[in-house]
Amino acid sequence: MLTGGLSLHSARYMWRHRPTAIRRAQPRLRERECSGGYLGPRRRQIQDGNRFGSEYGHHVRRLRRQSVFVASKILFINSHAARFGWYFGRRMPKGYRLASKFWGSGLIDRTKTLDTGFPYEILYPLPAFRSDQVAPLDALCDNMGRAILREATDTRKQVQVLWSGGIDSTVAMVGLLKAAKEQDCLSRLEVLLSEESVKEYPSFYTRFIKPLRPRFVAAPVTSHLDSNKLIVTGEHGDQIFGSAKASRYVADGRAFEPYTRMLPEILSETLGSAGDTDAVLSYLEPFLKASPVELRTVFDAFWWINFALKWQIVGLRLAVFRVRDVRPVFNALRHYFTDPAFQVWSWANHDKKIKDSWESYKMPLKDYIFHFAGDDDYRRNKTKVPSLKAVFIGDVMRPAPSYRVLMDQEFEPVFWEFRKRAHGAPIQLPARNRGK
Repeated sequence: MLTGGLSLHSARYMWRHRPTAIRRAQPRLRERECSGGYLGPRRRQIQDGNRFGSEYGHHVRRLRRQSVFVASKILFINSHAARFGWYFGRRMPKGYRLASKFWGSGLIDRTKTLDTGFPYEILYPLPAFRSDQVAPLDALCDNMGRAILREATDTRKQVQVLWSGGIDSTVAMVGLLKAAKEQDCLSRLEVLLSEESVKEYPSFYTRFIKPLRPRFVAAPVTSHLDSNKLIVTGEHGDQIFGSAKASRYVADGRAFEPYTRMLPEILSETLGSAGDTDAVLSYLEPFLKASPVELRTVFDAFWWINFALKWQIVGLRLAVFRVRDVRPVFNALRHYFTDPAFQVWSWANHDKKIKDSWESYKMPLKDYIFHFAGDDDYRRNKTKVPSLKAVFIGDVMRPAPSYRVLMDQEFEPVFWEFRKRAHGAPIQLPARNRGK
């Protein structure tokens, strides 16, 4: 039982049984005092190890056998680490591991209902719900654009906008364009995009983005994030409205069936056994009951899981995969839909998120874009696609090996390799231009 410390014997045991050494991506390793966590004031003892690779050798060190990676509270855990399911010799609950496998993500419970098997801190607490505080969605989008531009003007900063051409980032772009025209500060907008962004919404690019002289960037976009600017993304738009994972079940109609009857069937298709399905259902049952909105359908359940379990992972992932300077980048991020007012709107307008088809998903946001751009074809036919994949494809996630990732309150993510590689082959960190 891990209560106040971790024995040297346990540390050595974990070292021998890990698939590979944990490697911390930081330019210089040093002894430093731990202010909290399982080891309390005990020092971390880290030594330089063999260098791996040519360009990234100075970022990669091995921990000594008698050293321990100390985490006070976890802020971020990726899907590979969650599915691996070990934390300092303690096995994470089976339901947590399998739920992470099904939803393809690490999970941080904002309701504090579930036992995750590790201590964690919530950076995005659930807001208090008051029906008299629910504003119209159009007003919320307009106000967010004004607030970001006002902050940029007050702090004399530029605004970096990550535009993918998708619904969420286009809403952010519309709100910022309207506010910039009101405040006469279009010059503060710096749009980052890719060729895929243009393909996803070519007419919007031609009419509104191209005149701003945007900057085309190659993946990974995280290498281009500038912590000296305000960085605007469309993150959390999906969490407000539902879940992209529900698309296939919307198509076959099962998303609109009662989740108590249909969710076991859906889970078993991926997990493959009745025992694993029962483990996930039993694990999630108290969490599903904690929803402020009555959950009836599979779509409802997927929304609540995305909203309350994946919110923090989504909010941190761009900063985490920056690898270096994570805290400054996180502090500079302005995810357009993170504000509590959007979350309260989501609770109060659950019936407006989707009708009976995937084309109707996020229709209130598409209406907002239509009122600005007048593009009825985009409004009627545009569907949610995983635009963020283009952010990480390239020299980040495509090449083997893969990485399990954890980050604690120090905002220094830890990557460790878990797929075997040929003897003597170089280790590749997740990007060639991190930290520049």
